[in-house]
Amino acid sequence: MAALLGDRVSRQRRSIDVARAAMAVALLIERRTGKPCPTLDELVDYTTLPHRRVWWFIERLRERGLIDVEERGTHVQRQRRMRVFCGDWTDWTERRPRRDRPPESCEGEEASDDGHA
Repeated sequence: MAALLGDRVSRQRRSIDVARAAMAVALLIERRTGKPCPTLDELVDYTTLPHRRVWWFIERLRERGLIDVEERGTHVQRQRRMRVFCGDWTDWTERRPRRDRPPESCEGEEASDDGHA
C-alpha cells in the first residue's frame, strides 16, 4: 500500500528523544493531578512514542524513580494512577462501559424477545 502511494517504508526503529518524552510524561501527569489518569492514546499523543512502546517507557521512568504508578485490578480491568516524584496523584483511570455488550437488565425485570423491558 505504501509503495502505491509513493512512500518509502523504513524497517529501522525510529529514534526516541528520551529526555523530551520523559518531560512530556511529567508535564502531562502534573496537568492531570486530581483528574483521571492519562490514557494510552493521550500518552502517545504527548510523547510521540510508538503505541506499543509507551508502557515500556513508563515502566523505565518508574524504575528510575521519576514517576510513581499505582495499579489495581486484573490485567483486563486494570486501573492506574500516576504522580511525578513527590507530587500529587492523578485520579484512577476512568472506565467506560464496553459498547459491544448490551446493557444488563435490572433485577426483577425480564427482557422481551425484541430486547426491550
